[in-house]
Amino acid sequence: MGFIQQLISVVIFIHIYAFCVLGDCPTKLPLGIDGVCYKLQTDLLQFNEALENCDDLEPGSDLVNFLSQTPEKLEKEIKDFIESKIEKAYYWIGFKMVDSSTSKRLEDREWTFDYDNSTVIQKDFKVWAEQPRDSALSCATINGSREFKVVAVDCGGPRVPVVCMKTDDPCKDDHKPFMKYGNHCLLVLSGALEYNKIGAACSPDYPTPVKHGKMQKHVKNAILNSFLGGAIYVGVKRVNNLYIFLNGQMVPDYMWGDGEPRQDHDCAGLALQLDGSVKLRTLSCDSFASSLCSIKGT
Repeated sequence: MGFIQQLISVVIFIHIYAFCVLGDCPTKLPLGIDGVCYKLQTDLLQFNEALENCDDLEPGSDLVNFLSQTPEKLEKEIKDFIESKIEKAYYWIGFKMVDSSTSKRLEDREWTFDYDNSTVIQKDFKVWAEQPRDSALSCATINGSREFKVVAVDCGGPRVPVVCMKTDDPCKDDHKPFMKYGNHCLLVLSGALEYNKIGAACSPDYPTPVKHGKMQKHVKNAILNSFLGGAIYVGVKRVNNLYIFLNGQMVPDYMWGDGEPRQDHDCAGLALQLDGSVKLRTLSCDSFASSLCSIKGT
């Protein structure tokens, strides 16, 4: 068999494999996994808008109407999208050096959390990316490019978003989409804010106090999921206090993330967990979030 014939045979084999095993996927739903075609829609939409958007992508397309697990290839797609946003992730946490005593060494000065006015001596704070060495850098952000550790910055310098924490229960607000992370009720507010504007932005609540590594992990998780709008809508609704896929099947217990379902919202979506897995969490149907469309391959 000549080279050309061999090449044609290889091309035909690849085409047949893709057709039979992966399924041919339409251009607008390009991610083929086990005969199903997916599209991670990163435009932030409310649940009903997400349903309409899937239908507009391709006739017969819908929000994913059943998952027994999060496919590895889909999980990678979600994580790759999040990863693409991390480098520019800087967020105020309401942490400032108010102590300007020149009689103290810089490392002995106190930093104050806006949340409760508690203080910590600079050298004793364990979540620094590196110890500040310039007294002019008297405010702090949590920095995605530094493993989401805390970095001292000029209070009048960057204009970045803020992470807010609700001061009372329940973790529900008619005007702001707070979400539960561990025992904390957090909200990542987008928008370029100067430090002196973050208190008003979070009001009546406060910027999140990242006092220790455990809190830092929850704030990191909230920030990473904020790139998705908090979660990725799938076709799940609460019916008579049960969470049901659009195809009528109940959501398997093992598909829920830690502490879920929390029964405080009627919709659900895929979200990144602390352990790096991607599982379901509840969220308001009025939230503006990413969505996952699917259709069977042809």
